[in-house]
Amino acid sequence: MKYASISAFVAVHETGSISAAARQLHRSRSQISAWISDLEVEWGLELIDRTTYRPTLTEDGRKLLPYCRLVLSDTVNLHDAIESLKRADSSLIVGFDFFLPVAYRKAVVSYFCQYFPEHEITIRQMTTIRLNECLANAEVHLGVISAPRVQNVQNFSTRQLGMCQFALCCSAEHPLASMQEITDTDLMTHKGILIAGMREFFDARAYTEVPDYETGLSLVRQGIGWCPAPMNDIRGEVECGQLVILNYKSAVARVPVIAYWSNSHAPTGVGQKLLNKLSELFTPLGYDADYSRTRRGSRHQL
Repeated sequence: MKYASISAFVAVHETGSISAAARQLHRSRSQISAWISDLEVEWGLELIDRTTYRPTLTEDGRKLLPYCRLVLSDTVNLHDAIESLKRADSSLIVGFDFFLPVAYRKAVVSYFCQYFPEHEITIRQMTTIRLNECLANAEVHLGVISAPRVQNVQNFSTRQLGMCQFALCCSAEHPLASMQEITDTDLMTHKGILIAGMREFFDARAYTEVPDYETGLSLVRQGIGWCPAPMNDIRGEVECGQLVILNYKSAVARVPVIAYWSNSHAPTGVGQKLLNKLSELFTPLGYDADYSRTRRGSRHQL
């Protein structure tokens, strides 16, 4: 049974003649007649009454017509699905949560362009909750976050890529910079500059939410409050004394960088290739080879 033969059979019925069906399918009259004859031989049934002036369906032909239309519709849907999968295999949508430093996002794009120049990548930044929804709905193929854990882990598969180091910092002129040991009360007394969504992780009576780390650091450099920041972004300024890592019990934290995806929409093709390479990318970015620095009697890992 061939798609072309079924198309010819349905077209003859819908157009009312073999000639019209031939024009619609861009084939000759003899080809249309041959396709229908092949179908009748294969099925062992007469489908078209050729004794009349205009070809009409036989009783068997009328009964089989709805099924033939269904076959054509399903074939079109199958073709569309195949093309969609081909497009998905050549492109990738990666979602990042707001906590992941810009350096990591830039590194992923650079790495992707270097190793997969023939493919397309789209980067989206969103909250972790929204990222979970997009992964579940296949709106995003792969998520990358900096978080201790992935919520609703039963719905996702995960792979740890590396570590991201964060530190609480302030300007050298801020009152917290000169304190030998900062308590929770001290921290809450001064304004915190927090990335949107970080409020639940810090006890700050007065705080300002900002969209990204760079905005937060720009305020801190002006002496406005303290903020958590990626060590990558502040290392140089800490070294030269412009910024100070707080002498607080948990001022420095190492947070896993995790790639995850929906169990029902696992990455394929280029997504799987990128996933296999990302661990190589994130390990050096995580600054695993730490060194120690002493400031005002407090020892911090940079």
